[in-house]
Amino acid sequence: MTAEVAILNKAAVVLASDSAMTLGESGKVYPTNKLFTLSKYHPVGVMVYNNAEFMGVPWETLVKMFREQLGHEDLPTVNDYVEAFFNFLLTAPICDAAQRESNLLRIAEDLFGEIRIRAVHQLQDLFNTKGRYSTRDISQALSASVDACINYCVGLNSCSALDTLDVDRLLRSHRNQLSDCADHVFSGFQLSQAFRRKLTLALASFIRSKDVSDGSSSVVVAGFGADELFTTLAEIETDGVLGDRLKHEIIRSVDIGRASTKASIIPFAQSEMVHRFMEGVDYEFLDYLGNSAEQLLYQFGKEVLDAHSPLSGARKRWVLKGLRSAAQKRIEAFSQDAQAFRRQKFVTPITEIVAHLPKEELASMAETLVGLTSLKRRVSAEQETVGGPVDVAVISKGDGFVWIKRKHYFNPQLNPQFLHNYFYRTDHAENTP
Repeated sequence: MTAEVAILNKAAVVLASDSAMTLGESGKVYPTNKLFTLSKYHPVGVMVYNNAEFMGVPWETLVKMFREQLGHEDLPTVNDYVEAFFNFLLTAPICDAAQRESNLLRIAEDLFGEIRIRAVHQLQDLFNTKGRYSTRDISQALSASVDACINYCVGLNSCSALDTLDVDRLLRSHRNQLSDCADHVFSGFQLSQAFRRKLTLALASFIRSKDVSDGSSSVVVAGFGADELFTTLAEIETDGVLGDRLKHEIIRSVDIGRASTKASIIPFAQSEMVHRFMEGVDYEFLDYLGNSAEQLLYQFGKEVLDAHSPLSGARKRWVLKGLRSAAQKRIEAFSQDAQAFRRQKFVTPITEIVAHLPKEELASMAETLVGLTSLKRRVSAEQETVGGPVDVAVISKGDGFVWIKRKHYFNPQLNPQFLHNYFYRTDHAENTP
């Protein structure tokens, strides 16, 4: 996992990232790089989290390949850099037919696995209740599980990047591979043709939706375009190439301006400690308070009803249902009031200060916020999925991309050719007739 922070005001944006990379089920943690310059010459940076690879290739490699292709070109806006970068990913030689098929099967296996888990849980509950379950029960559990998946995906907004993709044709062209994938995931189950058709429908609905698989990646691009006076940030989620389209969606965008947003503190991935710092309370604790208070209100009303009302049967059930609904509405109103209070008393005062902080203070703040998450993991029973040196970069219009802290796997003083070659390749290529 990862802890990353972006802090923006009118003068600069600071990006900070930890260095921990957790490997699969083993839980082993190794250092890695998650923060990079997106252009060698202009003030734009990029951070990545979740999956460290895209279509089987490390993000670090892809970012550096894009930098070489971009060269000296200065794009008008940060969103133009985002578009150029993702167009590069779609057309890069890594996205051949074999890799696209592999990505489709990865997504299918992930979705089919979720459907299987849901069905198995239903069968376990049935066994705990009855002590057995029949072949018909298995068929019904599988059907109910895939139906729930279809209903969920159909209710989601569609991914605009895939509007022109013929998803049905894509799945038909990989029918045999997807069938083998289903057999592998549902090993031990007899799958009917009706269920297989539902699996295909579920996969098609999932691909069209904005939802992404567990193997997806998230990318944060921030800085200044050539035409931008103030900082801009875009957070993009991607699930790789499907057919001839790249599934991606901008899920958050921040544009600092004169009259609108003047400062912003944005955590990514493991963000609970930043929320605690900003709002003075943990979100998990807020959920506990809300659920407990709702139950408390309902229980209090029920006890009063039992003590003073002769109601029984259907009439009492109707009254209790209304009591539950009233308790939910009161807690929702209270939660909104509490959120407004936290914003007024905690969040707004901090962001007002951040709006005027100099670059060095922004950098110190970003590093500290990432360090808080790392410290929490280190002194708790949770796995240390955040840690290692914190990379920090300040991006400003005048000074460009400036590293404040950066780890190297080598000693720069012993490798002067690295610093020479960093700019030499692009400059030499552009000056060669």
